[in-house]
Amino acid sequence: MKMSQTTFHERYNEIYNKMREQMSKSVTTKQSLTEFSTWLSRFSQSDYSEGIELPGQYNGYAAPNPSTHIKISSFDGSLLVMGSMRRPKRLKIRGNDEKEYPFLVKGGEDLRLDQRVEQLFFVMNKIFYSDPKASKRKLAIHTYKVIPMTNRVGIIEWVENTKPLKAIMEEEYSKAEGSHVDILSCKAAIIHRDWLKNYAKKNQNNINAHYLEMFQRATRADTIKKVNEQHKSVPWDLLRKGIMSLCSNPEAYLLIRERFARSLATFSIGSYIIGIGDRHLDNFLLNYTNGSLIGIDFGHAFGTATQFLPIPELMPFRLTRQFTNFLLPLDSEGLLKHNMVYSLDALQKNQDILLNTMDVFVKEPLLDWEKLARKLATQQGGGNKEEKTWFPQKKIEIAKRKLMGHNPAYITLTEISTSIHNKQPYFNALKNIILGENTLRKNIKEKCENVKQQVDCLVEQATDPDILGRSWAGWAAYI
Repeated sequence: MKMSQTTFHERYNEIYNKMREQMSKSVTTKQSLTEFSTWLSRFSQSDYSEGIELPGQYNGYAAPNPSTHIKISSFDGSLLVMGSMRRPKRLKIRGNDEKEYPFLVKGGEDLRLDQRVEQLFFVMNKIFYSDPKASKRKLAIHTYKVIPMTNRVGIIEWVENTKPLKAIMEEEYSKAEGSHVDILSCKAAIIHRDWLKNYAKKNQNNINAHYLEMFQRATRADTIKKVNEQHKSVPWDLLRKGIMSLCSNPEAYLLIRERFARSLATFSIGSYIIGIGDRHLDNFLLNYTNGSLIGIDFGHAFGTATQFLPIPELMPFRLTRQFTNFLLPLDSEGLLKHNMVYSLDALQKNQDILLNTMDVFVKEPLLDWEKLARKLATQQGGGNKEEKTWFPQKKIEIAKRKLMGHNPAYITLTEISTSIHNKQPYFNALKNIILGENTLRKNIKEKCENVKQQVDCLVEQATDPDILGRSWAGWAAYI
């Protein structure tokens, strides 16, 4: 088809403006598949002599049998376009087994890291299954399929019957206030931002700089006082009420609470070993049919949230007030710590299996890891031919220390010492915050006596108000 230059520009601007309008929206919308691909929208298996297999049927742990694999019959005509930054799309694929298979199509990210995290979770689940104590308690991490197609495009299995924890708690918060509440702009968030401004230098408008000043000047007592003020401004039972509203009776609530605690314990330990960060509330899904907690989006793994984020994460996993209050009247000892001990003990007994699986990261480093390695080497005045392998090797060494029972705080110190924050004016303040004052993790030095002591240190560091009170606003540590 031919068109004049004027017609071409008019058509181009029409499409461009439509794309800009869609990109500017932060809400989830439905769009026709035809707008993205007429070929997919018209696809029918009956038109072709050969079939296309449904993605995600090769796991690498058993010999494949393609003759039993599901083939794609067609695609649903509508897409669900998410409101998040990169606008991922949910695409439903119809199989020749007369079932629908929803996938999330993501662009702009290297999903190989997510895939490898899921592979490690799969290995962990095999360890839990074979360990008598972990198996008896049905400890497991929920996994899902991740299929990278290039280093910037891939698809992820859509997890049905789930809801982000942020959405659950915002709904309850909005009910309590009588109007919509955004957790990231609620009263507690304002208290946090106003407190940060106290440490800003004159004419200093960069919020990152406010944090770095706060690290150096705010005392532990100042921080804890402000955390308590934030807690008083937020209902203590948002998650508890939100999940209770999903339950048909008290027995169902107790069952969901128990499963939530069990999945939280195993995911926390598994994600700690892999060094997963950026655990804000949108990165947790709740399966409202059985209460299990599901972690998603592993863009920050192997300690990169501590090493490379402008405001470093100093906590080993998320265990904030709403989580612990949901478990009441039982405490973290009763519902969490025991299962954490069983999970960590099983992984430590089988550490060779995990470390051998991680070895692939040395053999095939990710592009993003290469960039981070160069960034760190340049900052520290280095840079050599071995930087591609040096970075992932260090990551595996840290995972090995975790599996050998080293003190979590000292591992965080190692990560922060090989980070963009090393040699900065606030570096020594960070070290003091990580160790704390008169804390168990400071007093026992570098190696824990047993798994229980290691878990005690982990929980202490994860719940330390001096650490949580200094965390990035988007993490919403007050929730």
